[in-house]
Amino acid sequence: MNTSVDQLREQLKALADHYAQELPDKLAEIEQAFQGALRNGWQSDDADQLRRKLHSMAGAAGTFGFEAVGKSAREVEQQVLAAMENAVKIDTRFEQQLNGKLSGLISIGEQALQSGIEIVAPEVNRLKPVDANRLFIYISANQTAVPSLQLQLLHYGYKLSVFSRIDELARAFDSALPLALVVDCSLSGVDEEVTHWLQQQVAGSGDFRTPMLFIAPETDFKSRMQAVNAGSVAYFTPPLDVTELFERLVSINQLQEEMPYDVLIVDDDVDLAQHYSLLLTHAGMRTQVVNRPEEVLDKLADFRPDVVLMDLYMPEYTGFEVASLIRQDKSYVGVPIVFLSSETRSDRQLYALGIGGDEFLTKPIADDYLVASVRYRARRARELDVVMSSDSLTGLLKHTRIKEELHKEARRSVRQNEALAFAMIDVDYFKKVNDTYGHQIGDRVLKSLSHLLRQRLRVSDAIGRYGGEEFAVVLPNTDREGAVAVLESLRESFAEIVHEADDKSFKVTVSIGVVICQGCSNSELLIEQADRALYRAKQNGRNQLVVEEVSQD
Repeated sequence: MNTSVDQLREQLKALADHYAQELPDKLAEIEQAFQGALRNGWQSDDADQLRRKLHSMAGAAGTFGFEAVGKSAREVEQQVLAAMENAVKIDTRFEQQLNGKLSGLISIGEQALQSGIEIVAPEVNRLKPVDANRLFIYISANQTAVPSLQLQLLHYGYKLSVFSRIDELARAFDSALPLALVVDCSLSGVDEEVTHWLQQQVAGSGDFRTPMLFIAPETDFKSRMQAVNAGSVAYFTPPLDVTELFERLVSINQLQEEMPYDVLIVDDDVDLAQHYSLLLTHAGMRTQVVNRPEEVLDKLADFRPDVVLMDLYMPEYTGFEVASLIRQDKSYVGVPIVFLSSETRSDRQLYALGIGGDEFLTKPIADDYLVASVRYRARRARELDVVMSSDSLTGLLKHTRIKEELHKEARRSVRQNEALAFAMIDVDYFKKVNDTYGHQIGDRVLKSLSHLLRQRLRVSDAIGRYGGEEFAVVLPNTDREGAVAVLESLRESFAEIVHEADDKSFKVTVSIGVVICQGCSNSELLIEQADRALYRAKQNGRNQLVVEEVSQD
C-alpha cells in the first residue's frame, strides 16, 4: 500500500472523526438558532444566523462522509431562504413545517453517527517527480564514441545517461524519471521493434508520460508515424542542430511543474479548510489557510498564491466582499479566485463571477475534481503570467518586470538580513555576429544564452532580458562565493557551446558584472553598480566576470 495514501487516509479520517464529535453540538446550535428566530419574530439577524449555520452544514457534512445530513441541511436552508426573501408566508403552519424538517435533520444526524462512516482516500493524480536536469539518450546502433550531440548538451548542464540496449534503458526507468528521452536512430533508421517497446513500456508508464524526441534520417510518412505512435513529441533529421533540439527540451522543461502550485484557502470552517489543504498538499501543491478574512491581504503579500479558494459565506464578511477587495489591488488582478460554497442559486453564483471570481464549485465537491480544477486554474494562470511578462524572443522576463523583481528581492533581503547578488550579462562582439552570420543567427545565439541561464540557475532566481544582447539576473540569498561559482561556471559553459550557421560553426563569449549587496534596498543603486562592473569586464578584455560589493544604501 502506498505510504502517502495511507497517511492521507488517516489524516482525513481524523478530520472526519473530529467533525463527527462536533456534529451533535452543531445540530444543537441550529435548533437553538431556530428557537431564537421563533422568539424574536424572524428578525433578519436571527434568520440569517440560522441560514448560515444550515449553509455551513450543507457544505461540510458531505465532505466528511455525512451525505444525508448535508442534503437534509440544504433542504432546510432553502426553506429559511424562502422565508427571508418573502417567498413564503411566515405563519404557524410554516413554522410547524420547518420544525418538522429540523427534527428530521437532527434524526438523520443521530442515525449517521450511530452507523459510522468509512473514509476512502481519493484517487488523486499526484505528479511524479521529474529530474529536470536528467536526460536519457538511446542510441539504436552501436557506436564506439559518444557523439558531439551529448557533448554539446553537457554544456547546457544536463546529466546524461546513454544506452545502446533496451534492457539497460528499462532498468534506468525503474529507478529514475528523466526530463525526456532522445532516441537517436540517425545511423540505423527507425526500428519497429524499438518503437513498439517504447510505446508499450515508456509512453504509457504510470501517470507520467515521458516525452520522446526522435533523430532519424527518414522523412517518409510511415517512419514519422512510427515515432508518433511510440510517443514522440519531436522529430529531427541529420545533421542535427543542437540549438533547435535544446529549444525543444526547454519547452518540455517548462511544461513540467518546476515549482509546486501555491494555493491560498480562505474558509472560516477550520476542519473543512484543513481537508482541502490535505488533498492539495498530497497532490504536490503548497497551501496556506486563512480562517479570518481580515488576514487575507497580508497572506496574499507574503505567500503570492497561484490560486485563491474562497468560501462564500463567512462571519462578518462574505466572499463577495473579500474578492472585491482583492481585485482592487492590480497586483492580484491575474490571480484566479475559485469560490467554494453550497450556494445553489444561479443569480448568486453569477454575481460571484461578476465581481471577480473565475469559477464556482458547489460544496460538497468531489476530492479528485477539486484537485484537478485547482491544478488547471493554477497552470493557466502561470501560462498567462509568462505571456504577459516575458520577452517574445527569449522567453525571459521583460525589462520592466526584471527591475520589479530586483526591487522586491532587495527589500526582502533587508527584512531577512540576507545577501543579494545582481548580475548584468552582455554578449561579447554581438554586432559582429549579426554582421557576419545575419540577425536570425544572432537571435539564436541570444536564445541559446537564455536557455543556458534557465538551465543553470535556480527556480527562485529571476532572469530577464534587460535590452538587446544584455541580460540581468537576480540571485536571492546569495553571497559573493556562491554568485561567482555559478556565474563563472555559466560563462565557461557558454564559451564552449558551438553555434551553427549554414556550413560554418563558431563560438561566442559573455562578459559579466556582479554586485553583492548586504542590506541594500535601493535597486537603482544595484543596477548602477552592476553596470559599472560589467563595463570594467568589457574594458579588461571581455569574457570575464567582475564583482563589486555594496554594504549599504
